Amino acid sequence: MCPQSNGACAVIFASEERAKKISKKPVWVHDHITSHSEAFASGDSKHFFDNKDDATMRVAAEKLYKRNSITNPQKDLDLFEMYDPHVYWHMAWLSHFLLVPVKTILDMVEKGETARDGRFPVNPSGGVIATNPIGATGAVRIAEAALQIRGDAGERQVTREIKKAMTSAFGGTGWTVLMLLGKTPPQ
Repeated sequence: MCPQSNGACAVIFASEERAKKISKKPVWVHDHITSHSEAFASGDSKHFFDNKDDATMRVAAEKLYKRNSITNPQKDLDLFEMYDPHVYWHMAWLSHFLLVPVKTILDMVEKGETARDGRFPVNPSGGVIATNPIGATGAVRIAEAALQIRGDAGERQVTREIKKAMTSAFGGTGWTVLMLLGKTPPQ
């Protein structure tokens, strides 16, 4: 399980004009989406983790991909900083986000494809399992992806250029937030 850690995170959001003035390497927000589980909020006994069809991760991913013409997330994205509270959910949720069967995710992990130097890096920061400052965890995912895009992630830096990254956050009341970040402004 993910630890409860102390920590904080700050991310500056600014208009395009202001961002260009305050940063030599701004990172651009292309899109974001929030998805809630109504069944969870209403106290329905059917927990949303038990049904892949209504998982907030899958719903959020499908909508974000459609709005941004992402047809193959593993090719259209360069990196994913994912909120993953423990190893089992890492596999299941990554399956939901990439819209592929869990077996595909298991194969990717076993082949090293999700490693920092792999074909589709996931959580080069170590993710929530490595550190989890409650309340800042979602912002940490955004900051980590932005550092990767900027090439400023230090020892955690992915070995190839990152042009587009996705981040996720999750709340115990059944919500998922996705953010799509890019090296260049959205078109």
